[in-house]
Amino acid sequence: MIITIPPFLYEIFLISLFISFKFALNLPLTALD
Repeated sequence: MIITIPPFLYEIFLISLFISFKFALNLPLTALD
């Protein structure tokens, strides 16, 4: 069974992944200040 993912769902997943990754990077920086 092949599951096809709609492009907009894939885009939302990438954006949320990027935001969480950027938040994880900013967290130690703000903790140092």
